[in-house]
Amino acid sequence: MTVDVSNSPNLILTCDVDFFDLATEELFAAAADAEIVATVEDGVMAIYVPNGFVDLAERWRKAPPIFVRHICPVNVIAPLRASRDDLYAIRDAAKPLADVLDPDLPFSVQTRIFGELPYKPFDIN
Repeated sequence: MTVDVSNSPNLILTCDVDFFDLATEELFAAAADAEIVATVEDGVMAIYVPNGFVDLAERWRKAPPIFVRHICPVNVIAPLRASRDDLYAIRDAAKPLADVLDPDLPFSVQTRIFGELPYKPFDIN
């Protein structure tokens, strides 16, 4: 996927494909200045929100959306070439995140693969 916009996505939003319009309405009601940067796959969107992930997450913590399933922050974007070398690019891009994580607290990694690639989610995790 090539993203040719001035703003890089800072969150991923998921919804049931049948409720895409209602989920986007919820997004724009909570953040009128949001921008859908790309539709990654049906029901999965890369979003840019000027006030950032935390602001939107806090709004929805207080008044949860109905049609949006999940949101997660985008911390790193790495260009990939659909080869096994992508695993090194992902590793290198993720290294700075180690400085942000508290080693005494648990964390999880969730990987989704869209399309045919020479690696699987387990390889990335």
